[in-house]
Amino acid sequence: MLYYDGQLVAWQDKSQEGVAATVRGQIEELRSRFFAKDAPGFAILRYPKGQRKKNVSGYWENKRIYTLDHRSFDGMWVYSKFKKKQKKDGTEDYGDKFTVIRDPHVIQAKDIEFLWYVVYQSSAYKAKRVHIEDLEGEAEVKAKELGSFVDVQYLIYGKTSPIVNDRKLFTEIATVFGVKDVERKGLFQLKNEIYSLVTNGETSGNRFVNVTQFDKLASGSLVRRTSYLIRSAINDGTLKFLTKDYSWWLMAGNTPMESLFGVNLKDMANKEELLMEAVLNDAALKGTIFSALGSDQFESADELRGYDRKNLMSMAKRYNIEFTISDKKEDIVKKLCEYLKLNYEPVKE
Repeated sequence: MLYYDGQLVAWQDKSQEGVAATVRGQIEELRSRFFAKDAPGFAILRYPKGQRKKNVSGYWENKRIYTLDHRSFDGMWVYSKFKKKQKKDGTEDYGDKFTVIRDPHVIQAKDIEFLWYVVYQSSAYKAKRVHIEDLEGEAEVKAKELGSFVDVQYLIYGKTSPIVNDRKLFTEIATVFGVKDVERKGLFQLKNEIYSLVTNGETSGNRFVNVTQFDKLASGSLVRRTSYLIRSAINDGTLKFLTKDYSWWLMAGNTPMESLFGVNLKDMANKEELLMEAVLNDAALKGTIFSALGSDQFESADELRGYDRKNLMSMAKRYNIEFTISDKKEDIVKKLCEYLKLNYEPVKE
């Protein structure tokens, strides 16, 4: 039984709302995860410090036990197998106050309230002194990971893959992922390096080199082109990270011209990837860098609209497009579309 602030939580009653409804939804999730038809049929509570070990003499030590309190850390929640009783002195007695845990501790479907209490209210669980072993969940994650590897393998090596012979695309992706000397490497060398980086990154939880990032680069020409330009500018020194202020600067030779993007000291290991991420998410920053590099390659009017008016004016000047100081941002977008032969449609109100 579950008690909240001294009151029994009737989560089985579907007419009950509030706390009971929340608990009911969470219990159904646990039931589906551990006790459904295709689920294991039980949950295993582990106490890592209680795992049996051999001592220095080679003999097995006795298992250490853990006493799991049935009252939550804030005192609001109580789990009990028995109904609450009122003592003569006015205090409440819940019958059982703790469960003795011996690793591994198996939880059956009839004890799903105890499982809910452990996962959502137990201070021992929150402090990671105990945890629920979810072998099926881990297997599902592994299966999805392997499935995504198959997808990547097909795109890179598959005979019918739409990008299988696209040397330019693989060169750009390899450059974005930080592969050195890409121009000196053959197509299969690039493919092998990319596949290794992506699968290792996915397995290790790398935020910047993984299956999702590969998919974005392989399928999105705008994302790939932008990331490739930034990485190339880093490689040739046009964009340089200066430790005097832990920021990326736009350079003219060896002279810093404009500070672009700051990086926290703790994120130094990924400073290049963070700059590329910032450029993809900040149209103004992207416009500043692209304008300075003279790399105005656009695919649509909407892409141009992502730049601020100042950067659009700089582009127009570079193309010798006439405009007046009274021209609005959308007017300049239209003129640039005409010059660059891009389809232009007014913004719908």
